[in-house]
Formats: sequence, structure tokens, C-alpha cells
Amino acid sequence: MIEGLKIGFSSVSDGNLSYARGLPAEVTASRSKYLSMQGIDPIKAVAISLVHGNLVVEVTNDDTGNLLKQDEQGTITADGLITSTPGLALFMVVADCIPVVVYDARLKILALVHAGRKGVELNILGSAVKQMVQKGSNPKDIIIESGPAIAPESYVFDNTTEIDTNFWAGNLAYGSDKKYHMDTKNKLFEQALELGIAQNNIIISAIDTFTNKNYFSHRRSLATGEKEARFAAYAMIKN
Repeated sequence: MIEGLKIGFSSVSDGNLSYARGLPAEVTASRSKYLSMQGIDPIKAVAISLVHGNLVVEVTNDDTGNLLKQDEQGTITADGLITSTPGLALFMVVADCIPVVVYDARLKILALVHAGRKGVELNILGSAVKQMVQKGSNPKDIIIESGPAIAPESYVFDNTTEIDTNFWAGNLAYGSDKKYHMDTKNKLFEQALELGIAQNNIIISAIDTFTNKNYFSHRRSLATGEKEARFAAYAMIKN
């Protein structure tokens, strides 16, 4: 974990934390319980409605209060949040896409971004780093840590019809199972290096959400028929 931050990724035992995938009362209770167990006041958190783009929105304490209100989930529609406010928890839900914490420890600027396949293609990480640089950050001071996400062994495609093969290049391999395997984690790692982030400041989780049943997985749901659900990622600058 990154010093100076509180970071967490919920598990299946914490319940479904997505309003789009469950009963509102149950999701509200699960979100409240989970964050409270982390020592975080849910009222002082900001939730985001994801759209698979590369927009990163700056938030402050003025934006808090939507986490436990289903009808306010769309108040912030983007794929990343950025803040310099200590004690403000950034919150999103995922299920195979990569949740990425981005932090400048020197200037104390924090971002939480959603790097799914489309987000990686649109360089959502670059969008967050660009905003930090505009605020005075040096990429060499930036640390990134990713949470659980689908691994290339599990992220498979029957063909490349809808895949940008030029973009994915070495991160798309044809396996012995006669399927194409996409490595979003390594591509994110490469993008971080290209942005000037030091290799020893890049932490990529090895957890595969498809095979690790402690986490919800969209792809596993499609394969097994299990009910769709989402786990949460949060990050907060410590007071």
C-alpha cells in the first residue's frame, strides 16, 4: 500500500456495491457498512458513474454526499476522480476493469481511475497524470497501484474483429486454446513508463478477478450464469 493513503478493494463477502446490479436498500447498507469498517464516513466520500471514457474530474468536499443516494449516482459521470483534499474518499465500482490509484506523494494529489479495455485505449492514466503535471507534479514523484482485475489468461476473444490490433500489438497473444488473450495490465504498465513514472513506483496487482472468487467478475458471470455484481475500490489521502 502507498504511504500516506488509505486504499481498499472490497470482496464478495462485502456484498454487491453497485446500485445498477442490486436492490437499492441492500446496496446502501452494504456501502455504508463496508466504508465504515474501513474507518471512513460514507457521507464524506464521492462516488462516480462510469462511462468507459478518459475524463478525470476534480472533486472537493463540496462534491460529497452522493455515495448512499441511488438517484445521485449520475451527478459525476466520468472515469476518474482527482483531489487534493485529505479525508475525502474517492469511490468507484468495478468487475474486471482495472481500478488504479495514482498519487503524487510530494504534492499530495490523488486520483482514482477506471482503466477498462476502452479506458486503456483512451489512456485514462495519461489523463490523470496530465492534470497532476498541470498542478506542478513531476511524473517521477507519482506512484500508481492497481487493484484486482482480469488477467490475460482469462481475458479471451474468439477473434480480433472488434479489437484494435495495432494498439494492443504485443499485448494480444494467440494461445494454445485458439483464442486471443488481451493483457490490459501490461499495457497499463507500459503506459505508465511512457508517462515518465519510475518502474519501482508502479504496482500492478496480479489478482485475476475471473479466477479469484473473492471478487466479482463480469466475464465470469457471462461464463457461469452467476448473478452480476460489482466490488468497490476506494482511495483517500490520510488526514
